[in-house]
Amino acid sequence: MRRFLYRVEAITAAAVKTTNVAVAPDGHRAMFVGRAPNAEEWCLTNIAEADTTESVEDGLRLYTTKITVTTHRHTPLATTAALLLTDAEGTRWLVGGKGPTDPLFTTEQHHPGEFNSPTVVVVNITWTSVFPMLEII
Repeated sequence: MRRFLYRVEAITAAAVKTTNVAVAPDGHRAMFVGRAPNAEEWCLTNIAEADTTESVEDGLRLYTTKITVTTHRHTPLATTAALLLTDAEGTRWLVGGKGPTDPLFTTEQHHPGEFNSPTVVVVNITWTSVFPMLEII
């Protein structure tokens, strides 16, 4: 399912360790137990998008979430272990967190044809898990 995002926030690995998340029995929703983690908002230059697909491998249902974000500045990715996303409808989603897999980040720099235009950084995020993007309730 494709979602258009207007806010992307990075949560560091240290913040993930101190955050408790309770997943609903349906496996599609979650809530923060206690306080929500501190997150750094990324400065987007365009609407980001997230797309989740489902597959079955060795009898195990897996969800792969692919997120594309366009920004003007390079954001620190080495310490990012999870993302908080807000879609166009105002729904908040959690990607990553405690678990065996961390999101995989790749970046591309696009240099403009005009001298006075800023460089654009495209960040592609892929996360595969037994959980889809979790709706924060």
